[in-house]
Amino acid sequence: MSAKVPGSRRGAIHKSLVLIPALLALMAAATPLSRAQEPRKEFWPEIDVYINVKPKVRFYLLGTLSKSVEDGEMHNEQSREAQIGAHVDYIPNDHIILRTGYRYGRTVGKNDDGFREHRLLAEQTLRKFLPGVFPAE
Repeated sequence: MSAKVPGSRRGAIHKSLVLIPALLALMAAATPLSRAQEPRKEFWPEIDVYINVKPKVRFYLLGTLSKSVEDGEMHNEQSREAQIGAHVDYIPNDHIILRTGYRYGRTVGKNDDGFREHRLLAEQTLRKFLPGVFPAE
């Protein structure tokens, strides 16, 4: 038993089947060609903790540590930065997340050059759920 698809719906399906490969081809053409680069040693652990306070409010706690080779440091790989943060998220609906918070960052380790950063932030994240239940943020 087969059901007929109405003409307008069939046209919409055909257009999307044409647009998806066209968009993929456009993105591939816009991507620059990769060149062989020297390997980099990086390690980026991160801990994120979300604490639900109310149905539309949550706390977000962040802790990161990064180690990477910066420009001009090829023989001295001791650059490390740590960052901690506390934020409040307000989620008015399934499509918007509003965040405000504070983050503190500094260099750590042998090469502590005195870098310190205090950052107040405000963020807005817009989400659209794609077919197949995968959110796009």
